[in-house]
Amino acid sequence: MTKEVIDVKIQETILKSLYDNGINDKLIFEAKKMDVDLVRLFYEKIVLEKDLHKLKDNVDVITKSLLGIYGNYVVTSYFEALGYEVENEYPVYDENKKLLTKADLAFVDNNGVVNLCEVKTTSQIIDNIRNYKDDEEKKYNGKYYYDMDSDIIKYKEIGVKLIKQVTRLKKSGKKVLVVIFNGCFMDDIIKDKLSNLGVSVFTMAPNVKELEEQLRIMVTNVSNNLGIKNEERRK
Repeated sequence: MTKEVIDVKIQETILKSLYDNGINDKLIFEAKKMDVDLVRLFYEKIVLEKDLHKLKDNVDVITKSLLGIYGNYVVTSYFEALGYEVENEYPVYDENKKLLTKADLAFVDNNGVVNLCEVKTTSQIIDNIRNYKDDEEKKYNGKYYYDMDSDIIKYKEIGVKLIKQVTRLKKSGKKVLVVIFNGCFMDDIIKDKLSNLGVSVFTMAPNVKELEEQLRIMVTNVSNNLGIKNEERRK
């Protein structure tokens, strides 16, 4: 289905709001490499939405959908600050030149070794459901229902996908790193599986929940600038 063409002036307005609130060209480009058009995302979820309650829900939807991309952006910026040339969505081939997968990012370190990085911007990565850690903030927050079963399934699936992905990356013969953020709980089973595969875990300093909150503030500010408080749009 053909997507609606966005008016040039509206595109410019959205871009200006993104720039004004810390969503720069690098982050926009990072999103595009992961097949996410930020201008269109805000256009469809914010500009076209006139229901106030749905607008608030859409802020959460956008935040959650962009968290992984934002995490990749933060990690990329970190390694670039160290002087490395980073390539995002790095293609990985087997010995027969067949495309296996793409690494979130790759760089050559000071020893001339290619590092393939799989970034996980999440608060938990588990293999066994018994290792799930209750989210106390959700558990005791009466503002919304805490679906623990859904959380457990989500974090266990992240663990399954992580092991599958790093197994593919290791077939390249290159060094593989799993990058997580401070505050991310990874159970011992996942750690052992990574260790057995010869995969290192690197923990970044920002806390994952703080990272999500930073992103939520940026998304909220962009949404406000695009008219979430404009009474005329709700009539």
